[in-house]
Amino acid sequence: MVAVLLMIGGISLIGLITATVAAWIVHRVAEEDTTTQAATAAQIDELRTQIAQLATLLTATAGNPLVVAGGTATHHPSHKMHP
Repeated sequence: MVAVLLMIGGISLIGLITATVAAWIVHRVAEEDTTTQAATAAQIDELRTQIAQLATLLTATAGNPLVVAGGTATHHPSHKMHP
């Protein structure tokens, strides 16, 4: 009878330790995932802003030849602007 109780107690203790370790691992992975999602959302917002700026630039300069130099759009000197 004592052996049965000790065995049940030992199995319960091992189960408790295993559950605690598993919960800790799941918690750590969830924290990392949340951080990654926040960073990804910020990057997506930044890209949307850049796309909007590029679309505005393209709309404003439609029909005008442009040369992109150093990240700035400028009119190429060999092309004449028509009124």
